[in-house]
Amino acid sequence: MNADRDAYIRLLGLEGWSKKRLRKAALQRAHEIRMFEIEHFWRRANYFWLLQAAVFTAVGLSLFSDKAAKIAILPVVLAALGAVTGSASWFASQGSKFWLSNWERHIDMLEDEFEGGLHKSVFIGAKGTRWSVSRLNDGLGVAFFIFWIIVLIFASVQANPTWPCQPTNQLSDICWNQLLTIVCWLGMVGGVWFLSNQQSAVTGAFHDAGGKIAAAYSGADAAVKGKTGLAIREPKI
Repeated sequence: MNADRDAYIRLLGLEGWSKKRLRKAALQRAHEIRMFEIEHFWRRANYFWLLQAAVFTAVGLSLFSDKAAKIAILPVVLAALGAVTGSASWFASQGSKFWLSNWERHIDMLEDEFEGGLHKSVFIGAKGTRWSVSRLNDGLGVAFFIFWIIVLIFASVQANPTWPCQPTNQLSDICWNQLLTIVCWLGMVGGVWFLSNQQSAVTGAFHDAGGKIAAAYSGADAAVKGKTGLAIREPKI
């Protein structure tokens, strides 16, 4: 731990007694940004829950309205949108936890000199550790994504009572529904794939635990995959 901390301090350019004031300021800043990330974690979570609630309400109204037969494809469109928002909720949660863990790691490295091991110390009661709130939120996000897939399947079946449709001189409404259903499924898969590739843009030199440069880092390089270390981000000019 001490060797990791020394390498961390050296990489940040904060080593030496003359930099003690800067180390203390960095620790305070890390605490502030950690609290900022916690607040925004739940704001983002509430945003996605409200968005999914709105889509769920729209799906229910479109499925059970008197005009449901005339707008049979609408629940399919909305369910596909719900699946995309459900996956976005999980991805956003993972992104928030990434940055939160980043600032907690900074605190772990800086606190010993000024606050002891307060942040790293956890009191374990007779019942042991309890459930992780963020992991519960993640699990609920996965459950909602599965729920939206089930709704999408149900809506697709309801919108297409006969599959495939019989070819005629003119395309029937059922043929149009089948075409749009396929488009919705492809849009949903494409949307989830697109969101899954929107990782945080961090580029710079990746340093391993000992402070040595392991590779140039650009987000998902195979050279540093599975390793832990510190990426010194390039300034955005």
